[in-house]
Order: sequence, then C-alpha cells, then structure tokens
Amino acid sequence: MNNLTQNILFLDIEAVKGTDPIKIEELGLVYGDKTLKTSSFAEAKAFIEECDPIYIAGHNFIEFDWKILKGTSLFSMIEKRVIVDTLPISLLLFNEKTFHSLPKKYKNEDEFLNDPVEDSKLTKDLYEHSIKRFLSLSWDTQLIFFTLLHNKPLFRGFFEIVKKEANLEVLDNEYLYNAIKKLFATVIYNPSKIMPAIQNHPVELAYILAILTPDIEVKAHPPKILYDYPAIISLQKELCFNLQKSLDELSDFSKEVFGFGSFNEFPCLDATLESGAMLSQREIVEAALRDETFLAVLPTGGGKTFTFWLPALIKAKCYKGLTVVISPLQALMRNHIDSFNAQVANFTAVALSGYLSSLERADAIEKVINGTADILYLAPESLRSQTIFSMLKNRLIERFVIDEAHCLSTWGHDFRHDYFYIGEFINDLLKEKPFQERIPVSCFTATAKPNVIEDISNYIHQTLGLTLKRYLARPERTNLDYKAVPVEKSTDKYVRLLELLNERKGAALVYIPSSTSTCDEIAEKLSQDISPRRVCSFHSKLDSERKMEIYSSMLIMRLMLLLLQRHLEWELISPILKQSFTMKCQTL
Repeated sequence: MNNLTQNILFLDIEAVKGTDPIKIEELGLVYGDKTLKTSSFAEAKAFIEECDPIYIAGHNFIEFDWKILKGTSLFSMIEKRVIVDTLPISLLLFNEKTFHSLPKKYKNEDEFLNDPVEDSKLTKDLYEHSIKRFLSLSWDTQLIFFTLLHNKPLFRGFFEIVKKEANLEVLDNEYLYNAIKKLFATVIYNPSKIMPAIQNHPVELAYILAILTPDIEVKAHPPKILYDYPAIISLQKELCFNLQKSLDELSDFSKEVFGFGSFNEFPCLDATLESGAMLSQREIVEAALRDETFLAVLPTGGGKTFTFWLPALIKAKCYKGLTVVISPLQALMRNHIDSFNAQVANFTAVALSGYLSSLERADAIEKVINGTADILYLAPESLRSQTIFSMLKNRLIERFVIDEAHCLSTWGHDFRHDYFYIGEFINDLLKEKPFQERIPVSCFTATAKPNVIEDISNYIHQTLGLTLKRYLARPERTNLDYKAVPVEKSTDKYVRLLELLNERKGAALVYIPSSTSTCDEIAEKLSQDISPRRVCSFHSKLDSERKMEIYSSMLIMRLMLLLLQRHLEWELISPILKQSFTMKCQTL
C-alpha cells in the first residue's frame, strides 16, 4: 500500500461558513510522515513546494475545497496536480454508515472543532480502504468500473493511480456491454438498456452496478447520489425490473419467499361481467406491480397483508424500493413484523413505533437509511416527525400502503384524525425528491360500506390527485358462524354472557364498541365471576407497554378472555381464537 500513497499530499480546509467570499480559517496537510496545520497560505505553499506531490487528495475536494481554494494564492500550486477525491469513490464502494462522512473519532463531548490535519489523516485512511476494496473485486468488475469512470472528473485521479497497480485497460463499448450482460445476468432483466446507459449515463450505471455487486456492501443509493443523479432511479428500473417477467414468475417467487405459490379468491362485491364473479389476491398483487393506485377490500383474515408484502419484496429485490405501511395500532405493527420475520428470509421489515426501545429504534432507522429495510411500518402520527420526513426524503419510496384505510372515513367510530395528514405528507415529500415524480398509494380495509369507500376515494383524489382503482371483495367471513342471542332486558345481557363463557372453554373475545370505560368495567366484573380465567380489556387508551404485555400474553396463551373496544384489533387477535367465539355487546 505504501507505493500507492507515494507522491500524494492529503489536504483539508476549515472554512468559515456564511462569509462571502468564504474565508479559510485553517489548512491541514499530510504528506507521508510530514504534517502541517496553518492559517498561512505562504506556509502551506512552501510545504507543497517542498513535498512536490504529483497528486493532491481530499474528501469532497472537487465540489468543496477546490472551489474555495480557486480564489487564493495557493490555487496555482494545486491546479497543476492531479486531484484525487475520496468521496465519489467511497459512495461507490461503501455503505452510508461507513465513510461518506469522515468518522471524526478524535472529537469528544468537549471538543466541537474540526482538526484539518486529523481530517487529512482520515482521508488518507479512506483512500487506502478504497484502494483495498477496489482491488478485492473480481477482475471483470474492476474492468467494468474502470472503463465507465476512468475519464470522469470526479474519478480520474483515483483511477490513474489504480490503473498502474492493477494494469487496467479500457474496454470498447461492445466488450463492455457483453461483460456487464454476463456478470449481471441474474439481476439485469432488460439487457437492451445496457448500451444506452453506457453511452449516456456511465456514472449512474456504475453506481447501479455497485448496488448489484454482492461483494460491495452498498444496499441502496446514498442521498448524494440520488440528488446529484436524479435519473438514476428510472435508469435502474429500466435495467432491473421487467413487469412481464415478474408476472410470469409470481407464483414461483411467492413459493420461494413464503412457502406457497397459490392465491386465495373471494366473491366480488357488486360483481359485473367485466369484473367477474371472483376476486383473486393475484389481481391485487399485479396491480401493485403495475404501479396502480387502488383500494382493496378483503375480508378479515383474507390475506391482505400478503398482497402488499409480495409486490413490495419483488420491487425491493429489483431496485431496493422501500414500501411504507401506515398502520394505526402498535400491537398490530408488532404482530406484522414478528410474522414477517418468522416467514421471510433475505428481506427485512422494520417498524418505528412506541413499543421499541431507544436502541431498537436507532437500529431500525439505520436499516432504513442504509437500504437494509425493504418494508417500513409507521403509525400515522409518526409522519409529523422531522426525523421520519428526512429519512424518507432520502430513500426511493416504492409505495405507501394505507392499512385499515377505513380510518379515513368519518362515518365510523374508527376515524383517526392523523390519517388525514397522510396526503399532505406525501405531497411535501415529493417536493423534496427530484429523483421521484410520483408515489403510488394502495388502501386496504375489510370494511366495504359504500359511504366508507367513497370517503377513502374522495380523500385520495382531493389530496393527491389520484383516482383509486377498486378491487372489492365481499367482506363476509365464511369461516365464522354467527348467532344472535335474544334477551328481554338489557340487564340480562351480562348474565347470558356469563352462561355462554362458561359453556365454552378456551380463549374468547367480547367486542364492546360503546366506550373504553365500559370495556374496563366489564373486564373487571368478569375477572371476579369467571376466575381463574384471566381477563383483560384492550383499547386505544392503554399505553404501549401495557398493550405489548397483553399481546405477549396472547401469543403464549396465558390470556383466555379479551374485551375489545374497537374492531381494529380483531386482525391482531383472530389467529388465536380459531376455536372460540366473538360477542358484540352494545350495553351491559
């Protein structure tokens, strides 16, 4: 490595922001074992003359330091040297957490100032890491990157040095096309798009290939790449996503990921000759793959989660699009994440919710930022967080999935005011994303009342200007038996409830939509009257810790009777109650 750092002077400047022209406060120079920290251009000039380097290296040097130094007496010493900028090559070879910003570990809690000499040393370390990483790639990969980038201003200096070490040579376009087509045959589905990319977008193509290279740890395009090269997303979609291929392989991919390749069918709501009598999960998945914006109504337990997971993972595999799921309940989010992690390998779903510890939350945010996360669950109130906004602004958002979309309707008691902020959030997000013109939206619910459907459709159209295509199944559940139990007086309801609970052993659920206080009162009475069976009430006014405690108790079957105040929780509870029953008690 020593011969690769010979004749390279590492330079960093500390500038005072807000001045015009920008004032340089200090300079840090490192050449071999020699260092200089100075505010004098004369001293810096003498140091450069003494060292007489061939190359001058810095981090983000071309777009920042170079422009500031251009107006100084030092520039004549710099412009005749070859510039090596470590930022663009680090964006190619390392993930967001690693090196895009220099890891300034020399700074402590009491030291806020940058040290330009230490930063120059860090740049030297990054340069050496970049050389090592590049030379560890396969020979074909090295040739591809070298050919695409060797004559580009941001990369010219780095590749001038590497070329001598690795004996690299420029491939002609035809050879380069064939090399890319062969090496990336399993991930580039539209090879006809390779040659236009070589000719018109070589830098963007290189960054795309870096993400597709298993030996490079980059999982998603860093923000700087997205903003500097806004065409990169559309180019990657052209290269890596083939709709017909995805449709042809849909069952196989589903079986590979989830263990089954079949799709459930349900009777259509208001069936017509055009819609047919049945609605398949596959139709909804295909709609998402076609980037449609739509409303899907499926009965509770009908596998709606699967219908937005599957296309999300297909798109994530092709070009690392992030699907954002808006869900109203922390416990429901936890249930979905636990279920996903139990079923799915090689993909990652995370939630940012109140049930996470601070360390878990930080880890989830990091996974979203560096591209590891493919699906992100958020509560609607989280959209007001600046942290969430900044995080999503810098990722390609494949789709917003609005789960329990009936929360948008003012007709039901499940209306959630925070849901009305979703449209404004998406609009604000798009204003800040030059690399993304639109974000498809899908709404899912098990409620199919006409006024609810119209409320949802009107909201999406009025706020986002999008028209929802409708995939509507009848919301009935054929795997449930219903029975109405008549009573003469309202006071008889509780007595009849006790009789029913004592007739059946095992887990049970009582739905009480009137109020949370009534839910708590009935739970307390039942705890005394059917002891030792454990009874809990579950509703929106419980804190996160209590909800998670109840949820965990359900999973290990310690909880035998649950009282719900809102039907939203039913999706969370229903898998545990397959051998039991549900009662609806308006007043007791």
